[in-house]
Amino acid sequence: MKNKIRAWMLFDFAAQPFHTLVVSFLFIPYFNQVIAGGGEKGQILVSVAGFISALLVAVLAPVISSIVDQAGHRKRWITFFTVIFAISCLGLMLESSVITVLIAYSIAYSAIEMLLITMNAYLPDFQKDGHIGKISGDAWGYGYIGGLILLVVFVLLLLPSEGSDLTLFGFAAILGHNGPIWTGPVSAIWLILFMLPFFVLFKNEKGAKSGKDAVQTGLTSLKKSGLLAWNDLRLRWFFISSLVFRDALAGLFIFGAIYAQNVLGWPIMAMTPFSVGIYGIVLNITGIIGGIGGGTLDRKFGSQAVVRWSIMLFILLCFVMMSTNRESVLFIPVDPSSTLPDWVFFICGMFIGIGVGAIQGASRGMVVPETEGKMQRGEAFGIYGMMGRATAFIAPILVGLFTAISGNAQFGVWPIFGLFVISAICFRKFEKTTG
Repeated sequence: MKNKIRAWMLFDFAAQPFHTLVVSFLFIPYFNQVIAGGGEKGQILVSVAGFISALLVAVLAPVISSIVDQAGHRKRWITFFTVIFAISCLGLMLESSVITVLIAYSIAYSAIEMLLITMNAYLPDFQKDGHIGKISGDAWGYGYIGGLILLVVFVLLLLPSEGSDLTLFGFAAILGHNGPIWTGPVSAIWLILFMLPFFVLFKNEKGAKSGKDAVQTGLTSLKKSGLLAWNDLRLRWFFISSLVFRDALAGLFIFGAIYAQNVLGWPIMAMTPFSVGIYGIVLNITGIIGGIGGGTLDRKFGSQAVVRWSIMLFILLCFVMMSTNRESVLFIPVDPSSTLPDWVFFICGMFIGIGVGAIQGASRGMVVPETEGKMQRGEAFGIYGMMGRATAFIAPILVGLFTAISGNAQFGVWPIFGLFVISAICFRKFEKTTG
């Protein structure tokens, strides 16, 4: 069983580079700046991509998870989503067509999320062999290691720095200034390579039903579980809080690098801490610390405490970051030539990495004890996945709407701060409700 746990944990290591390279630090900033034209227009188009992706997952996650619970064959579904992900990642290279890139990105993002949800359903199998919160937290930490490795390779060895044909290490760049379009195919190859231990060690177990019966029974069971999740007050507040803070996290990762570009004027690549690429490397390092350290805190203080502390940390960090621009920090004026705004944003980003690593592992680990004996495990993670994406389109839409109305990229990201505040209120209600 220990080898299976290691193979399962390796999935995060395999999948995280897509989020690191494509969603956060290289491809989406390149899309914003080059393909979409930059500024407020780029931020709005990134919002559209986030909206489409989140909507697809919100529709697919609970339905497919429920059907898989009945029909089994989880391994086949994982294979299917892996293939869809790999093919759609190739579409990110078609930079001449904004529409094609948006479609490819949305499908790839949806496929990787469905993979995560289906893989999460294995987590209850390990509860006799270790502390689930610790296993989950460590897996998130290992995921950031995977993202960090590829990000370092791209930033320091493959891509040219701003205004140069050389890498940040002074070597001739293997890729050109449009190199971020290669992050999709590389992420796909990395996923397939490090998913191999899973495909070797895990069998394709069958469920109790097949075909039409599995669909009908799965949808009926899903409806029952959905009503249970709503009528059980503790589950309701747990899922709603999770829904909101993961929505906010998605928005923070998608728009954090774009904020640095549009508001602070950071380049994608440059030999300075104040570039999106270097910022991403540092954030992934702190994400490793947060994931593994959060797993240790989870074991000592419990998952609820880790989630609560992390949400409060995000509220503080978002307020500081979003009140910072070239002319002010915390709304206090500074010299426009000062690097203080850059350092404030950079240091806040370091703590965001710690918080994300901790909260993702702890929150995922809470699903098992909170839903045990109440619903099918696949359905539980399907609902958890859906609730993490059911309103995930709201953050991109609000950012796009606020940006379009105000014509101001800084003002446009403030809805993310509001979502973290709402999540804190909901999580407090969860903690006050007895199961």
